[in-house]
Amino acid sequence: MAVILDRKLKVVFIGGCSRSGSTLLDLILGQGKDCFSLGEMYHIWQRGFVENQLCGCGMPFHSCSFWRSVIEEVSASVDLSDLESILKLQRSVARFRHLPLLAVRSLRSEGFNDRVLHYTDILKSLYQAIARVSGCGVLVDSSKLAAHGFILSEISDIELYVLHLVRDSRCLLYTSDAADELDGV
Repeated sequence: MAVILDRKLKVVFIGGCSRSGSTLLDLILGQGKDCFSLGEMYHIWQRGFVENQLCGCGMPFHSCSFWRSVIEEVSASVDLSDLESILKLQRSVARFRHLPLLAVRSLRSEGFNDRVLHYTDILKSLYQAIARVSGCGVLVDSSKLAAHGFILSEISDIELYVLHLVRDSRCLLYTSDAADELDGV
């Protein structure tokens, strides 16, 4: 089933802290009709493209038929031969320290704004390719990083929904060793 992108692509961005349950929420939301779970897309360049880590299907990234199809689609508009440049570009704009610049455009230098526009063009191509290959009109991204969320908000062809997931600090996982130690208290 092919998705015709004649309307804005809907992206649900899960923001918050690490170890907050975002992966579980991502997987649950991804089960919805017309929804696709992406995982932490912020890390796709390093963990997927460069390190060839395992996909959710259990296959290495470059061996997964889904991601091979996405890569083929993206390659039509993005030069993927120099991944180090894409990683460098990502690091130059999508960092915590750049939040003020991402939140307030008037603070940006022309160079920073040009880098943001270049990176958003790359992400737009990637997300649209994922939508076409998956056949889904709603993509769920559990990257959690605020800078990545701000970058997504810059893409005019994306209708962004943000879920801020707050970890309940009262929840704690005890190992059997920790439980044994508490018995003596």
